[in-house]
Amino acid sequence: MNNDKWWLIPAEALHIPTKQPIKRGCKAEIKEKTVWIKPVDTPPGFDVNALLGLPVLQQLRGIHHPNVNPFVGICYDPQNATGYLVSDHCPRGCLSGLHKRAKLDWEFVFSLMRNFIQGLSYIHHSAIRFHGSLSIDKCLIDGRFSLKIGELRYDVISGLLNQNHRPSAISRHSVSKTLASFKNKSTVENGQSNDIHMFATIALGLFLHAGTDTIKKDSKFRKLERFLKDCIEEANKQQPTIRMIERTLSEHSWTTSHDIVQLIMQRVEEYTIVLEDAVADKTKELLNEQHKADVLLREMLPSSIVEKLRNKVTIEPEYFEAVTISFSDLPGFVTWVATATPYDVIELLNAIYSIFDVEINSHHLVQKIETIGDCYMVASGVPVRVGKEHAAAVCRMAKALHKAFGGSHLAEKGLMLRVGVHSDHCAASVIGSKVPRYCLFGDAVNTASRMESHGESGKIHLSYKTRAFIVENSELVCESRGLIAVKGKGEMETFWLAV
Repeated sequence: MNNDKWWLIPAEALHIPTKQPIKRGCKAEIKEKTVWIKPVDTPPGFDVNALLGLPVLQQLRGIHHPNVNPFVGICYDPQNATGYLVSDHCPRGCLSGLHKRAKLDWEFVFSLMRNFIQGLSYIHHSAIRFHGSLSIDKCLIDGRFSLKIGELRYDVISGLLNQNHRPSAISRHSVSKTLASFKNKSTVENGQSNDIHMFATIALGLFLHAGTDTIKKDSKFRKLERFLKDCIEEANKQQPTIRMIERTLSEHSWTTSHDIVQLIMQRVEEYTIVLEDAVADKTKELLNEQHKADVLLREMLPSSIVEKLRNKVTIEPEYFEAVTISFSDLPGFVTWVATATPYDVIELLNAIYSIFDVEINSHHLVQKIETIGDCYMVASGVPVRVGKEHAAAVCRMAKALHKAFGGSHLAEKGLMLRVGVHSDHCAASVIGSKVPRYCLFGDAVNTASRMESHGESGKIHLSYKTRAFIVENSELVCESRGLIAVKGKGEMETFWLAV
């Protein structure tokens, strides 16, 4: 292609999505590259070659700056008598749209205005000299959230495309007129003054909207506000120059970042630190609550069962060949309750269970099963098998309970502990899901209950099967009670454990 026609894009190379409205512009594709097009009506019989030699097109070719959106070229569609001004596509849209969609904080706005003035300074010192039709809608935001000044000198190009001159007249009259305007000092000064006026108007509006009360009270902000108002109000000769504006923005900066992406990354890092601290605090709270829940759950269920439930393991019913079960109660409790207040009953039971719980915690082979009124049930060998130690473990705990109970203020009330112990096989499992309970089933449970109910106050009553497990244990001394009639069992030889 002729070097003078670098800007001319063949109509067949431009693909426009049919569903998009294109009156004010839309996305399109040129060789799989996304661009932005702005349509301009042209008169019938327009000859695009009439634009050859237009200085502004040659000058636009040399415009390269990170804060100026590049001009790609012109595509003319003779069938629709439409010319399309083509530029790079900025995916974040224009500044006014971003301002409406999102709450822009002070640092973001300041970084964007720095981009704005850098792009405008480049334009004023380039061959183009000034923008010509600057507005907030022509301040574009690219994928990196950097501001780029767009539609540079579109006013000139659009005017040539849609005027009603004959094609030949365009080349003779309009081109020469355009060339003269760039050489006219007054035109350049007016154009640059209008650019500065528009920049100051946009910047002041965004600063006032984004600035917090603290920032607005800062002396730097008040000086910057006064300076921008001078840019808006002063005539051409008194108006601050682009260099003065750059220097003032630098002096009154509240942020050290010159790149909006860097600013975003700094903000993300700050948010990450805050979020990590918040997550750490919430995690600590969650662990504390989880610990409380675990403690409460372990008071209700054996630890091994709690671990299985936490790991979502189904608790299957289990058979145990040898366990020892104990029941403890207070004879005369029912009579005493009849004359006591509800508060006294609760206070007494709480005192009793507190003593029992302390002793249970010091005997690791014994597991609390449940409490019913004044009855306290424990077992050993479930759910963790302990070999032949289950009977000795329960007997040692029963002796400890008697000692602790006898040394407490409860003995002064005339209440004495009665304990029954039996060893045999049983089945066990967790029953229920809303308020799960670990329950034992089998004749061993009934017999242990009979040992307690057929015992005597202040004594520990053992079945012959329990005594068989501890007979060789010298610290656990038993005395035969002889044969007694046990309800539902007939005659049984039972034993007293020395306390």
